[in-house]
Amino acid sequence: MEDLARLASPDGGSIVLYNWGEVKDGRNLVRLDKDGRLVWRAEPYMAPNDCFVSVRWQGERLISQTFSGFEVEVDAISGAVTGLRFTK
Repeated sequence: MEDLARLASPDGGSIVLYNWGEVKDGRNLVRLDKDGRLVWRAEPYMAPNDCFVSVRWQGERLISQTFSGFEVEVDAISGAVTGLRFTK
């Protein structure tokens, strides 16, 4: 799968945003450990056909934007959504 973004994660692994066109369920934001094994796959919060379109570190917070216009804070350890704000 094509990476749209790859960020370092605190454990030496990476946070990867895959091309949303290649992931049918919208769960295109993942965390991989240092050996490349899947740790978690984040789930877009609102719409069933939603997907993540960007990701960045904002200080120690992992922030992603969804296609439907939500800024989502994702827990970097568990992949759980910990914050949500409509921005569109």
